[in-house]
Amino acid sequence: MVSLRQTPIALGTDLIGKHITLRFGGSLMYVIHTGLLIKILPAPIPHQRRAKLTGAGSPRLRYRRTRLSPDGPSGASEPTTPSPSPARSLITEDVVVGGGERCGNACPISRPAARRHSPVRNTLPMSSRTSPVSQPVMIRRAVARDAKRLTRVVRGSGAYEGKYAAAVAGYRVGPDYIEAHRVFVAVGADEYGGRVLGFYSLVLAPPELDLLFVADEVQKRGIGRLLVAHMQSEARAAGIDRLKVVSHVPAEDFYHRVGAVRTGTAFANPPAVPWDRPEFEFRIPSG
Repeated sequence: MVSLRQTPIALGTDLIGKHITLRFGGSLMYVIHTGLLIKILPAPIPHQRRAKLTGAGSPRLRYRRTRLSPDGPSGASEPTTPSPSPARSLITEDVVVGGGERCGNACPISRPAARRHSPVRNTLPMSSRTSPVSQPVMIRRAVARDAKRLTRVVRGSGAYEGKYAAAVAGYRVGPDYIEAHRVFVAVGADEYGGRVLGFYSLVLAPPELDLLFVADEVQKRGIGRLLVAHMQSEARAAGIDRLKVVSHVPAEDFYHRVGAVRTGTAFANPPAVPWDRPEFEFRIPSG
C-alpha cells in the first residue's frame, strides 16, 4: 500500500517490496514497474490535487494514447500504428508521482467503478473474488493481424459452452471490423507482441460496448476490470457520457460489479438469439 496526501492506495500483494511509478491520466491511475504497465486503476486523487503531491511533476517522456482519425461520413476509422514497447502507446498523463516508490503493507487490489446485434456479447462470467493481475499487462490498439487471435478467443470461450455454443461456432472478428471500430487488446507485456489475454470493442455511433472477452486461461485475474477501465477512458476521450451494453447471460454479475446499471432486457430473437439478454448502461463521469 502507498499513501498519497493521506489517501491510502491498495495496489495488491504482488507488488510488496517493489519499486513502482504511478502515472495519472484523466480518471485513471497507471501502475508501472520496471517500465511495464502492471495495473490500471481508478485515480484516487482528483485532477486538481495532483500537482500538489509530494514528488509530483510533469513527465519528461510523454506517453501517447493511440488515437483514431475519422475517415469519411460512415464513421469508419484508421488506427494509428501501435508500438509494441510496454507502456508506451497507452497513456496520456498529466502528472507522475515518484521515480519508483517501494510498495509496502499491501492489501487486496481496489476495484474500479466500473456491434451490432449479434448473439456474441460481452462474455465475462467472472467470480466475485477476482485475484490481482499477476503478470505485466499492456493494452494496445488492435490491428488487422490480430483478427485470427481475437476470433480464437471468442470461439474458445467457455462461457459459450452448452446451449450457447452455436452462437460462436462460426463467429469471426475480421480485419474490417477491427479497422471500423475502437478495438483494444490486452496482451502479456513480457514478450514482443504478447499473448492475447482479452479484448474489447467500443462502437461510437450509437455508443455501445459491443464485445468484451477474456481468455479462459486468465479468467479471475482482473483482466476484465482493466479492459473496462480502459474502455471508460476511451469513451470519455471520445466525448461519450453513457454507453449501452447487451450482456451475455453468464456475464450479468460481472457488469453489476464493475458499475454498469441494469436498464432492461433484450428479448430473444430466434433463431439467431434464442434467449433473453440483460441490457446495461455505463455512465461515464467527466474527467
